[in-house]
Amino acid sequence: MTEAKDLLLVWIGQAGVNIAERFWAYAYETLGIPVPIKTGDIPADIDKMLDKKLEMTEFYTEYEIEEARRMFFYNLLDDKDRASNKQKKYIPRSIFIDLEAQPVRSFHERNSHIFPKDDFIYNTFGSHSMWARAKRIGTNLKPYILDRIQSLIQMRAIQNLEGIIIIHATGGGAGSGLLDSVFEVLQDKFPKVPTLTFSIFPSRKLSGNVIEAYNTIYAANSLLANASATVLLDNDKIINLVKEKYQIESPTYEDINMIISRLIFSVIMQIAMPGAIIRADFNKLFTNLVPYKYMKFLLAGIAPFKFDEFSQNSTEDLVKELTDEQNYMADVNFGTGKYVSTMYFFMGKLGPEVKTPLRIAKENMDFMPWIPTGMFIGITPREKMTLDGMPLLRQGIVLANNSAMRFIFQRTMAQFQVMFNKGAFMHHFKKENIDAEKELKQAAANITRMMKFYEIAEKSTTKKRTVKS
Repeated sequence: MTEAKDLLLVWIGQAGVNIAERFWAYAYETLGIPVPIKTGDIPADIDKMLDKKLEMTEFYTEYEIEEARRMFFYNLLDDKDRASNKQKKYIPRSIFIDLEAQPVRSFHERNSHIFPKDDFIYNTFGSHSMWARAKRIGTNLKPYILDRIQSLIQMRAIQNLEGIIIIHATGGGAGSGLLDSVFEVLQDKFPKVPTLTFSIFPSRKLSGNVIEAYNTIYAANSLLANASATVLLDNDKIINLVKEKYQIESPTYEDINMIISRLIFSVIMQIAMPGAIIRADFNKLFTNLVPYKYMKFLLAGIAPFKFDEFSQNSTEDLVKELTDEQNYMADVNFGTGKYVSTMYFFMGKLGPEVKTPLRIAKENMDFMPWIPTGMFIGITPREKMTLDGMPLLRQGIVLANNSAMRFIFQRTMAQFQVMFNKGAFMHHFKKENIDAEKELKQAAANITRMMKFYEIAEKSTTKKRTVKS
């Protein structure tokens, strides 16, 4: 029997906080856990929760279900409570960090029955949407982040940490400037634990921050230096997909965050659920998708994208949508890139038959010639599933390392260079006592080097062996 594994989720900035709310709703629902209620609220429908538990026990043992829950949640029952068979109280293993007090306080007021107040670390001064200010303030927040981690360890909420997952947006001040401080604390405390980030790159269609290109370049450099792997989520493309699939003329952040929350949850479930390809081994994801430390930026897709298609998609339709490069959550030109490797995850009412259309699709995918396998497939069977209260027959997720990802960085670099070459808005950074010009110049150079690395790898060929006659 393997030792239970834990995942720690760190939500940074307003984007992280907003995405967390729906994410944890998915977790409670999918894992069949009654959501704690506030005093005076109507209790959850226990019959529905029992149905959910029965859905899971058709495929998994009670022990396996509890192990999946343990990856996301911890409980505070002491030995006396356990002896009296008191019902477990599942608490999400999360830390929230922001520099704006109002979004965090509002979130906690709505969810104080779920999240302990100590999970929230924030500052009332704000980042003013500037990475430099967030970086300066973040240095002062490091002791508080460390203190919260120490308390989770003391409460046995963290016992055998398998991986750390960070969710943030690169265009905001907190989502960019706090990264270095967060990474520094986590790596000091857990030096051998891998970190996966879900990093949301900004859209010009929704942007209200003129210096988001500066923030994004700084954040990307921090990810390059510290993350084990980063899933790139391109708001520009997600907006287009929501418009197309849901027929919404002007998608809001709420619409976008719904899709992002579902993708993040679905990926993480592949670590928690029995039978999944990377079950209880977070490192498999990095081993299969990250060949070099510079080549760590991943693209992602989910199918079916639209909720009301859950009960209609056949296995063939699901694979067709998932392998359609237009459905990736990144606005890139796949025709000019090559795949390093891909991982396909499937959940629901399906089996090995999914592998045949995937192998056919692989024949039309351009892989780098020095990759021996390139495609990994994981299937987690479930007879019944629901999400947002709707029936979910089957679902697929893809994570791909493709050199076309550089288009996201090229787009940001172009915006950055126009402003940086003119010194635009740089005077705002002077009062933060940080040599912003030097740091941004170095960050841009590192990102350019990373894109070049992908380009060189893309053009590499395998050496032909000489066969003696």
